[in-house]
Amino acid sequence: MTKFMGFAAVLTMAGVLLAGCGETASETRPVTEIRQEAADMTVAGLERMAQRYRAALNAKEVQLTALQDSLKDIPVSQLLGEEARAIKSDIDKISGSIRALTERMNIYLMEIQSRE
Repeated sequence: MTKFMGFAAVLTMAGVLLAGCGETASETRPVTEIRQEAADMTVAGLERMAQRYRAALNAKEVQLTALQDSLKDIPVSQLLGEEARAIKSDIDKISGSIRALTERMNIYLMEIQSRE
């Protein structure tokens, strides 16, 4: 499990690096704030932010897949145990992050679409 957490940390850092400098993809930034910002951005800026969210989503999806795979490796007799519960909790957290990032990315994509 420790190796997995190290791997997950490396993937998270890779996602941050892929997102680039400056504004990063945030799953906690208020949606209303993002909508206001997107309305004032150029199309190139909107595309850049959408790409940053996509990079963050890709990193989260890799983490989610790794967690799901590790859950599959747990014997059926231990699926109600502490390790399985911890993995399921992590899966729920990452799934929530994916939903939040997707919602925010879609704001930028909708703004791009509205300008075409």
